[in-house]
Amino acid sequence: MLPIQGVPHAVLIALPRAGRPDIDLAVLQHVLAVVSIEVERLDGVELRRRVNGSRLFQGLVEGSIEPAAATKPMASQGLDGGPWMVVTVDGDPDQLDIDRVHAVLVRDDLPHLLARADPGLILLVSEGGEEVLETLASSVRPREQTGTALPRLGISRTVTTLARIPDALREARWALETADPGQLAARYGERAATFAPSTLAEAESVVERVLGAVLRYDQGQDGSGALMTTLSAYFEANRSVQQCADELGVHKQTVMYRLKRVEAVSNRRLQKLSDLTDLYLAYRAWRQLYPPRHSGNDA
Repeated sequence: MLPIQGVPHAVLIALPRAGRPDIDLAVLQHVLAVVSIEVERLDGVELRRRVNGSRLFQGLVEGSIEPAAATKPMASQGLDGGPWMVVTVDGDPDQLDIDRVHAVLVRDDLPHLLARADPGLILLVSEGGEEVLETLASSVRPREQTGTALPRLGISRTVTTLARIPDALREARWALETADPGQLAARYGERAATFAPSTLAEAESVVERVLGAVLRYDQGQDGSGALMTTLSAYFEANRSVQQCADELGVHKQTVMYRLKRVEAVSNRRLQKLSDLTDLYLAYRAWRQLYPPRHSGNDA
């Protein structure tokens, strides 16, 4: 077994023929040189294929690529015609090495688009969830080798048109958000969430009912989003006003003023448990519906 220079996931294995147990190492070195050139070429082809697929996927998600313009690139990735489904993978970054996952998907001959997301990875694959789960399970290191939890998957409903890719990604993320803590894979709509909306339609309704006025207030203030930004930082800081102020780079009194405005506009009080619960659950739903846009580059 000899390593192929520059391609860490590839090796050359030589097996003796029957009746000829000896292996000529000099000949083998020449063979290795030829094979290395071809493997590096193929590795470069696969890298370009993954990067192009990632850009295509992100363009469909963000709406910068029209579905009609994506038909030919999808066919070149082996994904023409559909139906498809979107899978979001959330887990320890050390486990979710995008090159490793891509290599396993290629090895298993599973056409896909793969991209980084915040957090984790997102996949577009042809319909067939069980195959995806098995493939992804084999693409990460076992739990006992890492000491960390296994990746968790959220799976969208079947997608029959490319125009629905952004909604399918939201469904996959929502499935993961509403899954039980120990559940490794969740499909959108397969279970009712506890104390939270179970579908995107319900989530949109909750956001509108609880935070709709706040969102419209922000839009009316030159689109600054100051109230939602402050409310978000406040919840992420575990309701610490000082930590929220430090995170936003503003004075503590500014945070307190903005939170008072949130209370006034939403007609809810942060010191009242039922109102606080409404605001927090609506915030979580809003964040899942409209996550921050990821600007990473897979090139």
